[in-house]
Amino acid sequence: MIQVSIIIINYNTAQWVKSCVNSIQQFTQGVSFDIWIVDNQSTERAIESLLASFTEINFIQLPKNIGFGAACNVAASRAKGDYFLFLNPDTKLLNNAISLFYNFWTQNNEKLNLACIGALLQQEDGTIVHSFGRFPQMSILVREKLKSIGKHFLHSQSSNTRVTFSDFEAYQQVDYVTGADLFISRQNFELVQGFDERFFMYFEETDLQCRLAKFGKNAFVINGPKLQHIQGASLKGNKPLMRVFYFNSLLQYFKIRKAKWQFLTFKFLWCILDAKTLYQKICLSLKSKN
Repeated sequence: MIQVSIIIINYNTAQWVKSCVNSIQQFTQGVSFDIWIVDNQSTERAIESLLASFTEINFIQLPKNIGFGAACNVAASRAKGDYFLFLNPDTKLLNNAISLFYNFWTQNNEKLNLACIGALLQQEDGTIVHSFGRFPQMSILVREKLKSIGKHFLHSQSSNTRVTFSDFEAYQQVDYVTGADLFISRQNFELVQGFDERFFMYFEETDLQCRLAKFGKNAFVINGPKLQHIQGASLKGNKPLMRVFYFNSLLQYFKIRKAKWQFLTFKFLWCILDAKTLYQKICLSLKSKN
């Protein structure tokens, strides 16, 4: 019996996937698991040769790039585990994280009514990176965007508060945990029919946990599993494309949840406030047509 199915989506990240799989095999013990690698039609055809030595891996080659959430759904429909751990390819385990996730869930689900759990992700230097967040709110996003624009024109520095491991007890409730290391039961995943495939990239995990919250389920970050995350590896620093994906998915998130007039009002404001990304979106669209 497989307890945890680990699902990793590859798009031009073969070297990262290999490192991630090596870390899984190095640290994981005390829990039965299988690994599913889904290739989203990478333009760099290196994944098969790099994974050739890992005979126990389940590999799925998709005929086209269908996006992160949709690719995860494909693997989840075939995986055998009672639980899923969705891992970004640019993550790496630093301890027996999978067993810690599994044990926390089985010991605390009845008390906490879990939706999903994740860890505090860190960079190579140990600095904590984006690991969780609040559900998006239109008014807050507009206010923060206006502040950001004001700071840009005033040339003032942002004062970011760093999160550290010491800020957390054994666990802390959050609105959502990031999709880079999302641990969820098959039962919960199937309850909301998996990721919404209208999100190509970004906000799919936020949307999923928002839907689980409507069932009274709660997301938690737990202090124990240690994972390293190198953000944005699949896009190789293509910031314009990352911004466009974020722009599209943010609008999709509110289009699903708000009245039409509220959504259109926000969309109008956001296109003005984030005109740079709107311009990049138009340019990319025109380029793809040529």
